[in-house]
Amino acid sequence: MPPAFYRLPPRAWIVPAMVFAIGLAITLAVAGWLRAQDQAQRGQRLDRWVERTQIEVLDALRRPGYGLGGARGAAAVVGGRLSPDGLARYVAARDLPGEFPGVLGFGVIHRVERGALDAYVAAARRADGDGFRVESSGHHPDLYVIRAVEPLARNQAARGFDIGSDPVRRAAVERVFRLGQRAITGPVRLRQAPGQAGALLLTPVFASGAAVADGSPVVAALYAPVVYPAMLSGLLPPDGAPIRFALYDAPAGQAPQQVYASHADAGVGPVRDVPFEFAGRRYLARYRALPAMNAGLHGIPYWGAFLGGLASSLLAALCVLLLTGSRARAVALAESMSRDLARLATVARLTRNAVVVTDPHGRIEWCNPAFEAISGYTLEQSLGRKPGELLQFEGTDQATIAALGDALRRRVPFQGQLLNRSAQGREYWIDIEVQPIVDARGALQGFIGVQSDITKAREQEQALRESEAFLDQTNRVAGVGGWEFDIASGGLVWSPETRRLHDVPDDFVPDVATAIAFYDEAARPVIAAAVQRALEDGTGWDLELQMVSYAGRRFWAHAVGEVVCEDGRPVRLVGAFQDITARKNAELALAHNTRLVETTLRSIGDAVLTTDTDGTVLWLNPAAERLTGWSHADARGRPAREILALQHEGGGEAVPCPIDACLGTRAELGPSADTVLVTRDGAQRFAIEASCSSILDDDGVLHGVVMVFNDVTEQRRMAREMSFRARHDALTGLVNRGELEVRLRETLARADEAPGALLFIDLDHFKVVNDSCGHNAGDHLLRQVAGLLSESVRRDDLVARFGGDEFAVLLQRCPLEKAQAIATAICEKVDAYRYVADDGRRFRVGASVGMVPVDARWASVSSLLQGVDEACYAAKHAGRGRVVVRDTGAPQDGAEHPSAWGARIEAALDNDGFELHAQRLVPIDGQPAGLHCEVLLRMVGADGAPIAPAAFMPSAERYQLASRIDRWVLRRVLGMLATRRLDGVEQVAVNLSGQSVGDSEFHRYARRAIVESGVRPGLLAFEITETAAITNLAQATAFIEDLRTLGVQVALDDFGSGTSSFAYLKQLQVDVLKIDGQFVKGLLDCPLDESAVRCFADVARVLGIATVAEHVEDADTCRRLGELGIGQAQGYHFHRPQPFAEVLDGHAAAQG
Repeated sequence: MPPAFYRLPPRAWIVPAMVFAIGLAITLAVAGWLRAQDQAQRGQRLDRWVERTQIEVLDALRRPGYGLGGARGAAAVVGGRLSPDGLARYVAARDLPGEFPGVLGFGVIHRVERGALDAYVAAARRADGDGFRVESSGHHPDLYVIRAVEPLARNQAARGFDIGSDPVRRAAVERVFRLGQRAITGPVRLRQAPGQAGALLLTPVFASGAAVADGSPVVAALYAPVVYPAMLSGLLPPDGAPIRFALYDAPAGQAPQQVYASHADAGVGPVRDVPFEFAGRRYLARYRALPAMNAGLHGIPYWGAFLGGLASSLLAALCVLLLTGSRARAVALAESMSRDLARLATVARLTRNAVVVTDPHGRIEWCNPAFEAISGYTLEQSLGRKPGELLQFEGTDQATIAALGDALRRRVPFQGQLLNRSAQGREYWIDIEVQPIVDARGALQGFIGVQSDITKAREQEQALRESEAFLDQTNRVAGVGGWEFDIASGGLVWSPETRRLHDVPDDFVPDVATAIAFYDEAARPVIAAAVQRALEDGTGWDLELQMVSYAGRRFWAHAVGEVVCEDGRPVRLVGAFQDITARKNAELALAHNTRLVETTLRSIGDAVLTTDTDGTVLWLNPAAERLTGWSHADARGRPAREILALQHEGGGEAVPCPIDACLGTRAELGPSADTVLVTRDGAQRFAIEASCSSILDDDGVLHGVVMVFNDVTEQRRMAREMSFRARHDALTGLVNRGELEVRLRETLARADEAPGALLFIDLDHFKVVNDSCGHNAGDHLLRQVAGLLSESVRRDDLVARFGGDEFAVLLQRCPLEKAQAIATAICEKVDAYRYVADDGRRFRVGASVGMVPVDARWASVSSLLQGVDEACYAAKHAGRGRVVVRDTGAPQDGAEHPSAWGARIEAALDNDGFELHAQRLVPIDGQPAGLHCEVLLRMVGADGAPIAPAAFMPSAERYQLASRIDRWVLRRVLGMLATRRLDGVEQVAVNLSGQSVGDSEFHRYARRAIVESGVRPGLLAFEITETAAITNLAQATAFIEDLRTLGVQVALDDFGSGTSSFAYLKQLQVDVLKIDGQFVKGLLDCPLDESAVRCFADVARVLGIATVAEHVEDADTCRRLGELGIGQAQGYHFHRPQPFAEVLDGHAAAQG
């Protein structure tokens, strides 16, 4: 019977219904408006978070590559070979957790031929003095062995491992060695961190020591094992972010695999997917808004408004209803509860599941008939006893019993399976669920247990396992393996025999792409089409295809598959493999022999001509008719030498007929490799390959000659083209480095009789064009410079592209004076050249030229190239845009090779081989002011004399050491400021390199160092050169904004020296403009310099930026600068640099 208010007359419901309907309409309108506003604001917030976080994600992925680049630089410093000791020293000098989050270390990988493995291991043991061994589970002819990995303590498990044993790792390392390109593996379980999602980032090491592919072979691979959670966990703010970020490995054609998530809960908010590619692999970044994204959007959320309105409407309607039906409902509720209790009691008695109710101590108070039937104990026999006392025996699992007892003691639910023994001795399995019974106050009243007899199910499972084992054994004997593919989930399952057929380990997890990749290359389109057709129309397949196992074993497989449908749609594919290699090989051998006989009899593919013993033509086939221009009827009976008009390809001289020679020697002969056949009418010439064989019977009697020949005109053309490409640069058309070295060897061989000269040309400021306008613009510039160089030399001279922005010119039979004039002309032409970008911007690129004579003094090509490289480096060292001639065995002008400077810088960083100087900045108007100074870096030379940065910073930039130097300087400056009295010290300026400006990790380090030092941020200023700022514009802008927020000022140094644009000043928001000294030195004599300084001052005044003039050396210049509106000056006229400590201490003493 329904409750009483359900039986109210219909008219009693009219008023409550109207009240509820009106309230609901108002509620929906208000909630809809709030929801639209809320969604718009959440979308905007989410997009801002996505844009900001995606930049951090890309930076985090690129960061390990910086470390690998530094390791490559260390290799170049020690001569191109990175030994285990060298790697250990490099890693020990780095702060891995701080500089490269998520990187477990750095290592080196060697490619080892399997046949040379024993010798390789023996050499490694001699070098390391330990039991180095290689661990490999594959059968490939080559291994990729982790030779060394540092720090060794945390990476010992990876040392000696052949990463080529794993298909995922092998795919990446082969890309490195075969293509010379950086690569990252798919998700792998790292041997040194198996419980976390990780990958290997690999980069090639070239024999030349170059940073990019230059034609030299790959001799090793540097790699970094990375852990995604550690790498990415610091991207979002530590105090919580309103988004969930997840990164997926998403190769084409495969389901994305999650490698990191910032939150365990996937959430239900709006989503943004950002696909991108890194190191040749595709990724997907997924951002989902979390509830915190809603913070501050509305005081009343739309769902709150809806529920509040709905509740109010219901309450109003119920109030009306309750006024008329309260008594009837009370009576109905009592009746309903009585019926529910009776119904539950009936269910407990009639259910087939055993039900037991106990007191709080586990003693039985009641059990239903199903329990009596299963256990054999009646209710009277069970009362007051515990179920375990009745049913459990020595065969019951003790661990499960302990878990059950623990759950009862903790008063928590339990679910499990137990083996019991009935009162009659029958052993049976039950699935049991136990729940505590508590009253309204939470007090324990007892327990209720529900048991299901699962004995038959367990027996069926055992029978199924035995059946599967039998089936697996049968399939193994027959060589048959099965598989199943779930269409919805994309999951692919292989049977054990299928894994054995593919030579993969038992824990190998296949996917569709991997499974198809095991087919031979020619068979892949066939099986892919069969699968596609099956999915489209349900047609199965029955194919015989060739496959290649993981171990490289080729075999033939009989592959069958069919579609399983449910409700008329395909849900999965099932099929089997059978190894039919033996039968297929027999069939192929028979078919091969048949085709061989048919080809020999018909001779359709090649041109065939036969003669008698006199060399007279007997027969020629259609192919021969086409190539010779003679029909069979016309040629028959004529001498073969008349039909075969053979010539040398180059000069046209006649080639003797090979048939005449074959008749005389009976040996298999053919014409020379450069032979061409001229047609009867002389209109066509075919390059041919031919062979002549004697026709002998079983007794050795000669019956004539058969000549088989074919048209190879296209092959020869392609061979010539490939030869050209192998010797020339694809971008510029100039000869490449390899061809240059060949020509140099030839020139050195005759250097005594015809000496010449070699120029090495390195473009200046090319990177500015490449970074500002893109690589296409850079390529265009290189092509234009290549044309300019070709126009600047003589006809017999050789212009080559050495690599990147480097060129070489070999001047044949050229005196040194003439060669120097050509080099100077080239330098001047490049200096006058301007590259004009698509948007109208003009860029100047200069050239630094090194020159050496090519004569007998050079023992080898490598020594010659090293000499000209040193001369070019000396030109850069001397200030760029000039020619430096090296005609002795030692570098000029005291310049050292970059590799030597690299080693000295490393030593200076490790041993505090630097010192800080400072130079004051003074107000031009002469008004008293506190101490303003610029900190200047000096290296301590072997003789104790200071070395200016111009000598060693180019090498620091080249070998990725500039940021480490900047860290050293900042750390030392902050330390000195933190320990001294700073009364009257107003500002200390520190210079930063371009590498630090573009390095977001340095940005974080600088901010952290300033905050932790306790030094007032307003005391500091960072000086960034104009070129560094423009080259790294996006990073520089963000860094400057961050510094200014902290209170640190930023100065744009050397303004006017590069490809400046005043538009950059508006974007960069700097505080100080330091005018380059080249304009200040000529201020009094050059109207152009004066106009430039005046222009700089006017722009700075409009933007509210302070100005400083550099290199002020006399009072007249200072006075004129004041007249032009320059605020401060710096130079020898005011103060010569002195040690930074003396400047600070002297100022403190002056302050009293």
